[in-house]
Amino acid sequence: SAAATNVSARRRDARRRLEKGGEAKGGAATATNETYACLVYGPGKGHVAGALVLGATLRTMDGARRRTALVFDLSDAARGALGGLWDLRDSPSLERRGKEESARPSGPPTVWPGRKLDLWALPYARVLYLDLDIMLLPSPTSAAHLRELWRRTEDLGLTELAANRVYSTSTKNCFNGGMLLLRPGPAFAAYERNVVLNEPNAECPGGHDQPVLTKTFRGRWRPIEPWKPMKATEKCKHVPDRPDAMHFFSASAPWSHQCAHCVAADRVCSHHRELADECARPHLLRSQKLWWSTLVEVPGYEAWLEDLPGKIHCFGLV
Repeated sequence: SAAATNVSARRRDARRRLEKGGEAKGGAATATNETYACLVYGPGKGHVAGALVLGATLRTMDGARRRTALVFDLSDAARGALGGLWDLRDSPSLERRGKEESARPSGPPTVWPGRKLDLWALPYARVLYLDLDIMLLPSPTSAAHLRELWRRTEDLGLTELAANRVYSTSTKNCFNGGMLLLRPGPAFAAYERNVVLNEPNAECPGGHDQPVLTKTFRGRWRPIEPWKPMKATEKCKHVPDRPDAMHFFSASAPWSHQCAHCVAADRVCSHHRELADECARPHLLRSQKLWWSTLVEVPGYEAWLEDLPGKIHCFGLV
């Protein structure tokens, strides 16, 4: 049909444009057809800081594998800072969406549910996407889990996905979109179709792009294993003994001057007045301190800190 032809043409066009991104960072012979990936777009400085820390940590933990940043609407300074750690590739879908947004009447900013679409057009066999508010926690155990994760998913089907499960009986078919191991290709069309429809998803109502992603991959995704992530708001019963990564979410993202003051005083920072469970605080403090110790090793890091709106609270461990 004409619609299917248009989708195929857009996917080919996106892939051709993404292939022009240049040589990737890292890239030993054993991993040249695989890449880590992130999204960096818009004028906010904090996300650049997040990408700098993520890129530096991945370089330490798995320097043989490529690192690709899909970017849109970044300043030359931001591109220059990121270029030392990531292979930068402009995102055709985000660019197209930006033109559509600029043409519509003004209104409150929204997060486009198709912002991850171009991950499925990247010219690699497999892609491991990570949100910028995820802090990998380097250790012999987490490094081994990361290597094993790539090995165990070599049989990942063309239209399947590996993701982190959401701990909730009401959203048992929902997964978290912050870490996705995928194989680019056929899912591009289904994902784009569901983005255009943007229908409510009762099984996974929350999140910017999770309703669309879970609808696209319903029954065709599996948990990422072995991997032990933790989120900043984790309940005690789900806190792993030795988490491999911390998902801050925006409320506890550390890229602000206010958070720096909390961490310097050995206190956890968060926009929330209360954290879910006190047993999560030692892990969160360790993650925020590690994030900062990684960032300060990046030349010129001060340019990418923000004064976030609203009050930042500092929490002790007890």
